[in-house]
Amino acid sequence: MDVDWQDTGFVFTRRDGSPIHPDHLPKRFATQVRKSQVPRIRLHDPPQAHATLMLQVGVHPRVVCERLGHSSIQTTLDTYTHMIPSM
Repeated sequence: MDVDWQDTGFVFTRRDGSPIHPDHLPKRFATQVRKSQVPRIRLHDPPQAHATLMLQVGVHPRVVCERLGHSSIQTTLDTYTHMIPSM
């Protein structure tokens, strides 16, 4: 049975637009990682890896900050530069 979509303003929803429980996405992500047989990663690991790799190859921290949606470049630098020995 198809239900008409209703825009509720939520990012992650059921097919009808109603909100899902906050624990659903991390559990679903973990299930998909397990099924894909890739090394175990958490839901927050891909953005962290993305940020670290960008900084390592010389992408300006302001660009990394904007991509991650941080409120300040200092947040980005404080969070990620300790992972990069050359920084």
